[in-house]
Amino acid sequence: MTPGRKQSRIQRYLTILLESRGGHTVVILLFIGYCLLFSYLSIAQHESLHTHAFDLGYLDQVVWNTAHGRPFVHSFSTKPPNFLGAHFSPILALLAPLYWIWPDVRALLIVQTLGIAFGGLVLYWLLAQEHRSLALIVLLGYYMNPALHAINLTEFHILTLVIPFLSMSLYFLARRRYRPLFFSLVLALLCREDIFIPVVAIGIYLLFLPGSRKWGLLILSVGLFWIGLVVKFQEILWGASLVRFAQRYPHLGSNPSEALRKVLGDPGLLFRELLYIEKAKATLRILFPTAFLPLLAPDIFLLATPIFLYLQLSTSPELYLLRGWYASHILPILYFAIAIGLLRLSTRWRPWAAALLLVASLSGYWALSPGPLAKQFDGTRFAITERARASQRLFRQIPPEASVSAQTSLVPHLSHREVIYLFPNPQTARAEYIILDTQGEKYPLEADEYEKSLHALLSSPRYDLVSEIQGFLLFQRSDEADIQYPLSVKFKEGIALLGFDVAVEDSEGAFSEEVLPLRPGDKGGRVWLTLWWEALAPVEEDYTVFTHLLNGQGRLIGGHDSMPANGSRPTSGWKTGRVVRDIHYIAFEAGEDLGEIIIEVGLYDLETGRRLELEDGQDKVILGWLPE
Repeated sequence: MTPGRKQSRIQRYLTILLESRGGHTVVILLFIGYCLLFSYLSIAQHESLHTHAFDLGYLDQVVWNTAHGRPFVHSFSTKPPNFLGAHFSPILALLAPLYWIWPDVRALLIVQTLGIAFGGLVLYWLLAQEHRSLALIVLLGYYMNPALHAINLTEFHILTLVIPFLSMSLYFLARRRYRPLFFSLVLALLCREDIFIPVVAIGIYLLFLPGSRKWGLLILSVGLFWIGLVVKFQEILWGASLVRFAQRYPHLGSNPSEALRKVLGDPGLLFRELLYIEKAKATLRILFPTAFLPLLAPDIFLLATPIFLYLQLSTSPELYLLRGWYASHILPILYFAIAIGLLRLSTRWRPWAAALLLVASLSGYWALSPGPLAKQFDGTRFAITERARASQRLFRQIPPEASVSAQTSLVPHLSHREVIYLFPNPQTARAEYIILDTQGEKYPLEADEYEKSLHALLSSPRYDLVSEIQGFLLFQRSDEADIQYPLSVKFKEGIALLGFDVAVEDSEGAFSEEVLPLRPGDKGGRVWLTLWWEALAPVEEDYTVFTHLLNGQGRLIGGHDSMPANGSRPTSGWKTGRVVRDIHYIAFEAGEDLGEIIIEVGLYDLETGRRLELEDGQDKVILGWLPE
């Protein structure tokens, strides 16, 4: 058998597979495979604590509040308190009934994945009516697009909801079915205010098509009327609807009309802005996985041009780099341009173009995708560690009706409540609980600012540290210091020890306030000792606290010395009558018979080594004994 005949037979088998019902089976498997993979990755990313307050926690609370009769209300800021004042996305109301059935943030992640994958099916339906094998290749390229994966794994965002509606709009545009086109565009407009840009572009496109001008005029008018209505609505609700425009386009003016006058007065401005090297790279990064095939249908590709301009004229990197969800309304247009462009090619060139698309899709996936087996894949973002599981113990301790201030990566796990704040926040002091992850992302603070805020909280008696596990801290608001073991011990220098709390770390890294036997594991263990101090008079010197663990024979087995509150509350800064919480972690060694444990503490001058004396002349306080 000659090679030529073998190749002919392979082609024949492929044709039978793709042009028969088996081709539909492949499409269904691709759809299901994409949904399963990216639903799993999205949920794993969330459960591994790699999702954040903005935007998953924020949007989750909006949907949850809407489902509970408080439409679009959130507690993340006081202005605007209603989400529609920031982003006009009434489409979220359609998600609220889902929370009546399954009130879980993971539902949003699955819905987003289904919507993105469905956008590909619409693309397939358009092309399959003319050429099913080409349709399958384009669908495969769509599902392999790295920008699509970045959209899917950038938590959850309302802009991604436009993908299925915009895809349907383009399908009906290609089929010249204007009534369903109009309905699909209205649904797209409900997703976010800036969707008026592709809607207006489609309206202008129809003006130049014979027999479509009335529909073009209607769609153009609706798009312009819609954005005008939204601006007015947000002015009423917020009082400043164009603040975001001024922040993102300061070089163009404070509003779109100023920007238009500036661009018309200096036409070269657009080219100078778009030729900026980082913006050019961003455009190439979007087009490379498509093998630049959208240019085969320049009329369709032009529909994406206003979106590119809108994003890349911004001075905000999150927009002009086209990362994350900001490419959501570009990708459907690009792939429909590919579909139309392939159909316009002669049958001689179609296989070459399809092969080029496959090669570019594979190359783009490997080089740019955050998905499995790709160069940019980071498995740690999807690994659900024991530490991440341990955080659930603290989440369960917070009553569902309690107000909470939480660190950014913890917010999406607690946002099903009427009041939740991102820590830190001017309103944090109102929260009944504060939960922090000392090893997690510190946004919106820098590391040193976070440490300062953390130590201020640790040293304040206004919040009790009720639980700690593997670097997660749970505080509960308290009207006064809740001291586990009260004392009344006074030092001659005007300092009083009001009492102490003690806990021992268990095998899961949690500290129990019940005094457990000190049985060290293979790596030893830790005692969590909290001292409660009060200045009875002004203190001029800075003293260091010592804490010792002694075994039954009086031998030192562990200790920790530091200025109070890990150095953040030096004694010279104490105000008379102010209570200070001072936490010490005392490690003890493994592999020895500890017996009865004695805890002793005191204060000393670091420069001279002199210990402060108690009123009875002693230079240390024996806090008690931990049983074997």
